[in-house]
Amino acid sequence: MSIISALKPAQFALLDKTILAGLTADDVKSLSAAQIKTLDGEKLASLNKDGVKDFTAAQFKAITISAVKSLSDDQIAAIGTGVANLSAAQVSAIYAENDDAFDVAQVTALTKTHIKALDANAISGILALTGGLAAMEDDEIAAISTKTIAALSDADATALVTSGKLGTKQIAALTTSQVTALDPDAYAALDATQVKAFTAAQVKSIDVTALAGKATDLTAKQIAALSDTQVGALDATTQLGAFDATQIKAFTAAQVKVLDVADLGAKITDLSAKQISALTVAQIGDLDGATQVQALDATQVKALTTAQLQALDVTKIGDTQIADLAPKQIAAFTPTQLGNLSDDQVKNLTTQQIAGLNAAAITALGDADQIKNFDADQLKSISVKAFSGLTAAHIGTIDAGLIDDLTTKQVASITAAQAAALTGDLATNLTEDQVAALSATALAAISAEDFKSFTADEIALIKPKSLAGLSDQHIAELDATQLKALTEKQIQALNITQLNALDPDAQVKELLEAQVKALSTKQIAGLEADQIKAINVAHLDNKQLAALTTTQVAALDPDEQIKNLTEGQIKALTTAQVASLVVEQIQALTDAQVAALTTKQAAALTATQIGEFSDTQATAFTKEQIAVMSSTAIGAFTKTALATFEDDEIAAINIKAVSGLTVDQIGELGETQIKSFSDKQVAAMQNDVLLAVIAAYAESNA
Repeated sequence: MSIISALKPAQFALLDKTILAGLTADDVKSLSAAQIKTLDGEKLASLNKDGVKDFTAAQFKAITISAVKSLSDDQIAAIGTGVANLSAAQVSAIYAENDDAFDVAQVTALTKTHIKALDANAISGILALTGGLAAMEDDEIAAISTKTIAALSDADATALVTSGKLGTKQIAALTTSQVTALDPDAYAALDATQVKAFTAAQVKSIDVTALAGKATDLTAKQIAALSDTQVGALDATTQLGAFDATQIKAFTAAQVKVLDVADLGAKITDLSAKQISALTVAQIGDLDGATQVQALDATQVKALTTAQLQALDVTKIGDTQIADLAPKQIAAFTPTQLGNLSDDQVKNLTTQQIAGLNAAAITALGDADQIKNFDADQLKSISVKAFSGLTAAHIGTIDAGLIDDLTTKQVASITAAQAAALTGDLATNLTEDQVAALSATALAAISAEDFKSFTADEIALIKPKSLAGLSDQHIAELDATQLKALTEKQIQALNITQLNALDPDAQVKELLEAQVKALSTKQIAGLEADQIKAINVAHLDNKQLAALTTTQVAALDPDEQIKNLTEGQIKALTTAQVASLVVEQIQALTDAQVAALTTKQAAALTATQIGEFSDTQATAFTKEQIAVMSSTAIGAFTKTALATFEDDEIAAINIKAVSGLTVDQIGELGETQIKSFSDKQVAAMQNDVLLAVIAAYAESNA
């Protein structure tokens, strides 16, 4: 046993470095752990290197941390792979003093416990060795602490990443500077799990060009963390074009705005509705029709905003795809866009879409000659307000077979300008309800010739107020069947000018009794003589008769009209009307009609009229009628007519009227008639008449 090894630790501690330097290798090897613990740095450094290299694990571990830092390069080199016996703290302390203390063989001998304890300087020293990185086992690299990782230089961090051995926590520990410095080789060495380990903050520092194809391993959260610049730099083929649907949907609205839609290609179908709505108008304008726009599904199409739609070339939209747009979206198209729709696109517009269009939009479609492509349901779906956007030219393009599909509300909204298009088959094919819905101005705008094509049933359904808008020419075109179809309310709606436009023979004479009776007194009074002469007076009620002007009454045909007046109608005539009867009319009165005259009417008869009564007619006068006649009237009777009076009728002559009797009249009276004069009547006679009466009386008594 060496004397040195027999020394107690306290005794051994008294030895200076000179004495210690003189110890043999065997002396050094024989030192106890307790003795070694007493060594400071200088003393440890003075020991024989060959002795130190043969230390046991226990001896190595006995070296204090402060002392181990003083191991000389020769001692460390001599230890060789024995460094494996050093504690992690000792190895760390050695590297703290000298970052290139170990050679490759020694690094290889280190365990993951050692590596885990090393700081950034130590790891950097290892990495600086040729073969240093390779000298570390996979689990040793994985043992490097995250704190150490974060403290490494950008180059060292890149080297470790390039090894492909870092764990996910180590990846997540990389600083943004380290991440920024990563090159293509570093990213190429990573597997999907490692790529997914990058935090959102780290992702913002990734050079997406260097990331290359590994971009396909990014999670949705990582993609959402990319900056606008990074998104804009994504490769069309290896990155953007290789993303799956989940990754595409991960782009935020802001990111979507910087995408190159040409690079996105068919992947546009993976965008969510929210992402679609985030596209800029410039991006929308750059979309390819066949591969992008027409590839969008209904949900994506419905996500397009007004601004986007107005930036879209509508020819890029698929013919059937147009139906996927919401009504509000179609309504957002500019007139120019609507005008650019193809025939097939227009045919695929839904009724809901058309219902949402305004007048300007309908005008645009009409100007583009597209209304002709509307089917029945599409035509019916045009709102009343929007229908006003159609011009006559537009309406004229509607298939005549579809005109009957217009709603009554649409037809009711037709203006005079629009109605000008209702010619030929378009007019003929209108339904009864449609004709009934036409306004007065619309009806008036339809030519008389086309109006003539309406059936009697259609005519009967025209609103009275609409009928009032017809011109004289329209009315004149009605045939007998159409005319007879007019309802009482329609008849009452006709104005005087329209009524007087009726042809007396072809139209007025064809009026039904109910139609004639429907005429108001004002209408009756406004009829011209020719119309009056054509009316069947038997159809006139008393009020209507009373409404006739004296001129109209004078125009009544004696045989066809006057003679056919009933006793009730005769009584309905006003005194002025009776007084206006002309000679031929007076002569046409029947005995019954004469007898039907009221006392007021009888009193209104003029001398001229009285003088035209025949003897037969005179016999029809009653004593009541005679009693109210004036002296002029009485004097106007022909002598033979007066001679037909009964005795009581003679006696009924008013005292004042007796003065109107003439000598000739007295000369025709019979004995009983002469004797019928009362004393008062005789007293009221003119002298010459009185003498004639006395003479007649005397003669009868002779």
